[in-house]
Amino acid sequence: MSRNTYLIESVDNALLAQWLERFAPATSRVDASRRAKDSHQHRTSAAYFTAKLLSDPDNHFAIACRISGASTGRTVIPADATLVLIENSECYTQHERFLLNVGLGDLSSNTVILLSGGNAITHPAALTYLSQFPRIHYCPDYDLAGIEIYETASQTLAHKLHFVMPDDLVSYARYCKKPKHQAHYLKAIEKARYHNFDAMVELLIDGQGVLEQEVLIGEDK
Repeated sequence: MSRNTYLIESVDNALLAQWLERFAPATSRVDASRRAKDSHQHRTSAAYFTAKLLSDPDNHFAIACRISGASTGRTVIPADATLVLIENSECYTQHERFLLNVGLGDLSSNTVILLSGGNAITHPAALTYLSQFPRIHYCPDYDLAGIEIYETASQTLAHKLHFVMPDDLVSYARYCKKPKHQAHYLKAIEKARYHNFDAMVELLIDGQGVLEQEVLIGEDK
């Protein structure tokens, strides 16, 4: 009809209706797995996390986040608790050394340590649960994914969310690994600059790569 504007006439309305149904966005994880044969085309209905209180680190408990609400089982979390999100399991396991090395060695005893596990914390139900905490420290890998998860979570958590970087972050530059995708590496630097994460910018440029957070646990004894 005009440039980039077309009038399409269907020659088989029944077939068109079948295709519209077949290729419509999935409405649930089950729908995606059955119709598209790819369950990852739709978000799960809940998100689950492992967590522990800093005052009782041997007592791990599960947090179930659903749209209808969240449950922590029998564990009672103080209303004024600080939350620490740790990306990787080994850092979560050795949280004392890790937190000390990232500059979080003086947290209050009612702090909650949560194993965040990548994009799981960006689930809408998870973000609703996390929003109840007055202060959230996010401990990521220092790469593009770490910043992008922070950006997504920040849309809901805003000023509550703190991107954790130790003061001496650049001293770990020798442990940076060469990025698999140069474009991702450059974009990570660009985003770090945008958010004024100067320590991360210096780390990525000096190390010519990205950094896994397990490095910050420290030397094995």
